[in-house]
Amino acid sequence: MYENQRVAVFVDTQNMYHSTRSLFNANLDYKKLLEESVDGRELIRAISYVVKALFHM
Repeated sequence: MYENQRVAVFVDTQNMYHSTRSLFNANLDYKKLLEESVDGRELIRAISYVVKALFHM
């Protein structure tokens, strides 16, 4: 175990949402995702982002 290791987690929200829905027909538990990703290490940053698409007609 790397207990002194620091970790940052970055989540592409749209990609994770659509993948989880299409593959498992379920909602993603972001808290569980964060816990599993950190796995006892020191969390220094957690960012979830969404890209806003702009359409011009």
